[in-house]
Amino acid sequence: MKIFEDRILNDNKLFGTLPEDAYFLDIETTGLSPATSHIYLIGVAYACGEEVVMKQWFVEKLTDEAQALKAYSEFAKGFDTCIHYNGTTFDLPFLRKCAKSYYMDLYEANNSLDLKTALGRYAYVLKPESFRQRDVETVTGYIREDGCTGAQLVEVYEKYEKEPTGEAPRLLLLHNHDDLLGMMHIHSLMQLSRVEEAPLCDVCINLSNGFHATARMAGIMLPQLRASADGFLLEIKGDRISVDAVLYEGRARFYFDDYRDYYYLPDEDMAIHKSVGVYVDSSRRQRANAYNCYQYIDPALITGAQAQSFIRMAWKRMLIKRNKNKSSI
Repeated sequence: MKIFEDRILNDNKLFGTLPEDAYFLDIETTGLSPATSHIYLIGVAYACGEEVVMKQWFVEKLTDEAQALKAYSEFAKGFDTCIHYNGTTFDLPFLRKCAKSYYMDLYEANNSLDLKTALGRYAYVLKPESFRQRDVETVTGYIREDGCTGAQLVEVYEKYEKEPTGEAPRLLLLHNHDDLLGMMHIHSLMQLSRVEEAPLCDVCINLSNGFHATARMAGIMLPQLRASADGFLLEIKGDRISVDAVLYEGRARFYFDDYRDYYYLPDEDMAIHKSVGVYVDSSRRQRANAYNCYQYIDPALITGAQAQSFIRMAWKRMLIKRNKNKSSI
């Protein structure tokens, strides 16, 4: 077994703020099943002061696998959280089964964060071609140096096992290295979970061409994202969030969150609270849902404080859109 270590300066612009008590994990294997294949590389990365430390245990031959597993297990004891991409389905079960085959107790961090699962809620806003790691990486602007697929590298490794020469180690290590770097870039997208509650500053309203509201999100920095739903166009770039609303006869729709507390009146094309709607004839009302629970407002009457609520409401519409049109991730 060979151990490789690399250090990268992290100025909080490359990956954003990384958790200090967590490490990123990615493994490379000769196949999908631990029953018929084995691990040839275990890679981890973690923040250490102003640097990111990357460590890789390279299994040159099958007899080194147990040694690599033991080294990784000892390393993991120093951290509280393991971050991975689809590791819940692949990496972690593979590691467990391999360790079990050697009658080894594999240490696992107390907490596990699967970025693929955690970011699934924002698939409609992120809009990657698929939810494979490489496609989500492109949303962050990350460009890989590695150009090989995992399947192609299995053949490279198998040839290296028989004849350990050439540039095979460089290709194998680079692929894992770029997986870890990509994962750290993807982790910056976890800031999406803070958009709904982030303090909004410098709120501006522009009515010259429809309704346009923009604000700065304190403490958030994201790549450029655009999405539209229910008459709203939302854009995020850096720490700015903006919303354009389609106007219906000069009015904008404002949606209510708690639609179960409302009735929708088809004739009036509006929702009213049940405390009032109970007095409307039952033939002229129906239960509201997430897509018709709105009232019309005059954009010219929206204040800066109300614009904040309008921006947050538009953001929630994007998440509802994702839930309405779920795609496989």
